[in-house]
Amino acid sequence: MKEVTKQAEETQISHKTLRLMIGTLCSVIGTLLALYVGGWLMLCKPIQGVVSAYFAGNLTIGIIALAVFKCLLSVTVAGAIWCGGYIAKCKFIGHEDY
Repeated sequence: MKEVTKQAEETQISHKTLRLMIGTLCSVIGTLLALYVGGWLMLCKPIQGVVSAYFAGNLTIGIIALAVFKCLLSVTVAGAIWCGGYIAKCKFIGHEDY
């Protein structure tokens, strides 16, 4: 009977560790996606596009307006993606560990 109890405790620890690892992975992926989409695709690339259009002589109000719109929304999108990763982490880990 003690062997069964010991094996059940080891399995429970193993499941808890696995949930913690998956939750941490979700959090890391959410953070990296937030940095990539919000930081690079929606912030740096539009600014880079405006600068290159300026030097090429093709700069228009539409290009500037679209770049400003993307830059303003970049933080919101990055926050939403990060929150998605955090919510997935909480689903895997559970609230009893906090």
